[in-house]
Amino acid sequence: MNYSKSYLNHITNKLNKILMRHNKLILLIIILLIIDQFTKFLASHLIDKGGEIYIVENIIGLTYKENRGLVFSIGDNIEWFFVISVLSKTFAFIILIMFYRYYIFYFRSSKMLSIACAFLLSCWLGNIIDLTIWGYIRDMILWPGPGTPNMADIYFYIGFAFLCIELVKNPTIDIKGDIICATYKDSFDFIKRIFLFAYKDICQTISKHTRL
Repeated sequence: MNYSKSYLNHITNKLNKILMRHNKLILLIIILLIIDQFTKFLASHLIDKGGEIYIVENIIGLTYKENRGLVFSIGDNIEWFFVISVLSKTFAFIILIMFYRYYIFYFRSSKMLSIACAFLLSCWLGNIIDLTIWGYIRDMILWPGPGTPNMADIYFYIGFAFLCIELVKNPTIDIKGDIICATYKDSFDFIKRIFLFAYKDICQTISKHTRL
């Protein structure tokens, strides 16, 4: 009983520290999620399914589609692709957390990195909310690029851009040697380093908690 109480207090203190330390980023994520869900709500209620409204003729416009597949609507008409979509997005979220912790441990923590992760996390949350509640992702943006994205998808592009800027600006990184992998073996070794780091990180966290 005492162990359960101390463990609960430890978790509560941890959460409070995270909220205090990252309150601005958490606020940013909440704002991004509200924008994403609100635009999806408007599209689903104001635009007929499959209808198109162009703001700039044949370039930029709005529509409403229900995507049950992967990115760019791959497997949209295959029912079991819903499961793959959820699993792939969850796996991507885990990889993002692992990379973030690996990066700040071996390189540095920065505002640019935090903002990048906030946008990427908002992308994941925005679409996983749709999949959980509706069973599909609501897409609405017509543009010259691939697929029909929504605001959450746009967050991915913004987050990825911020991440690239951080990698280029970080003076402690040799982009070619540390990040860009020239061969499949290099790519595998880089991914393996991240997973090994994550495994050690989890083991250390569990060890700390069991000592409470």
